[in-house]
Amino acid sequence: LPNTAGAVIVLSSLPHPQFPSPCPSPPPHPIPAMVAMKKAMKAMKAMKAMKAMKAMKAPAKFAESRKVQFVSPNPKFKGSSAYKRYQKYMKAKTIGQAMKLGAAEGDIKWDHSKGFLKFCR
Repeated sequence: LPNTAGAVIVLSSLPHPQFPSPCPSPPPHPIPAMVAMKKAMKAMKAMKAMKAMKAMKAPAKFAESRKVQFVSPNPKFKGSSAYKRYQKYMKAKTIGQAMKLGAAEGDIKWDHSKGFLKFCR
């Protein structure tokens, strides 16, 4: 804007403290908040899984001499490595035999938690 003396006055782009800007600033972007929430949910799921694994620790009932019976037919997904292992150890009469036939400790715990393994008296 030219003034009477011929000089140009530059208007500041900064808002005046007494006169706020007519355009409000945009709200914060929601994506970072969503990402943070997803990370927190993932961490909670991981903590729940770790608690479940601790609960499945091998108590005395998983002694190698314990007599067991495995569900037949094979309940695992056909073609999976768990299916192939189960085919080998499902004939075992004790936990020790099942381990010798290829069962991992995790297999025994999982099968027991899902009802694929029954304890005999």
